[in-house]
Amino acid sequence: MQADTFVLEDGPVLDSIKQAYIDIFYPTSDVATMESDDCRHDINANTFGRYNRTVTKVMPWIQRVFDLRGARVLEIGSGTGSSGAAIANVAGEVLGIEPKERCLDVARTRTKIMGLDNIRFLQSTSPEIFESLDDELSPPLDAVMLSAVLEHQTVPERIQTLRRSWECLRPGGVMIVAESPNRLTYMDGHTSRLMFFDMLEEELALRAVSFSPRRSFVSVMQACADESWQAAREMLVRRGRGISYYDFDVALPGRPYEILADGYEPEPLEAFGITYEERLLQSCIAKNKLDIPSVFQRHTIYGIFRKPDSDAPAPPPLCREFSPLTATNDDLGLIAERIREGEHDEALRLLAVLQRNHA
Repeated sequence: MQADTFVLEDGPVLDSIKQAYIDIFYPTSDVATMESDDCRHDINANTFGRYNRTVTKVMPWIQRVFDLRGARVLEIGSGTGSSGAAIANVAGEVLGIEPKERCLDVARTRTKIMGLDNIRFLQSTSPEIFESLDDELSPPLDAVMLSAVLEHQTVPERIQTLRRSWECLRPGGVMIVAESPNRLTYMDGHTSRLMFFDMLEEELALRAVSFSPRRSFVSVMQACADESWQAAREMLVRRGRGISYYDFDVALPGRPYEILADGYEPEPLEAFGITYEERLLQSCIAKNKLDIPSVFQRHTIYGIFRKPDSDAPAPPPLCREFSPLTATNDDLGLIAERIREGEHDEALRLLAVLQRNHA
């Protein structure tokens, strides 16, 4: 599959999708709003940015371990249809589920403009959609796509979504989780842009919203708080609070899945480089010898989970080793000094001491 074949570039198709998005989301906006950085970013992301990222990054990543060609795919939280339309270029049938009517209007317009007749969208929420799935896209399915969706759900919704998604897969089918922030890293880069925000209990997080550098986020949250405390709580969840391995262990006890990809493949690494906070999490897990799969050690979770199939060969193990090595600036400075002076054997000896001290 050549990803470049499906990339959406400047031309009449993209122009039509952009105009449809503007007509639906910005019908009465003034010039100043339309020319603002936030507005331009939103329009670009929802018309071609996410679509092209799915085509050039996410789909090649999936194809490494699972063939999407001809697959029957359920996408939960399909938004404006970006990732669903990208996948429909190669899949056999795609059903997108989205609760917001405006997003569905864009998604349906997008696929009509692109001439994609193997994808359709329903207005529903997860996990409610699973109650009527037999009538819409009869399981078992080849794949369920959960891209940037789990972090926007309440805990009960999230647990049920994971459980029901798993249940509707055929043996050998996959559950694909992409672009979900890991709340076990220090920086909330997804919603508040505040350090430690996802570690706060809900009531304190709501009171700390005003510290966020994202003024649009603060404004939205303040408007909800003025309405009611419950409205603010609901909005905080819907804006996204991160997920972790605990969600999966509660929803899928015993870890019945095989992990085919864990986000350390070239495509996710290019999209989301490894951060300092991520290294700290890896180091903590390694130091304490915790049984946490590598897929849950990234700051942005990218994972492909396969339902075991007795007729299929077992996947090769993902051999990821993270060092629990930690060192002070003085330790590192001493090693660097030995290297500069050409005393490489002494530098290696000092490094070995550090490794033993932190083993």
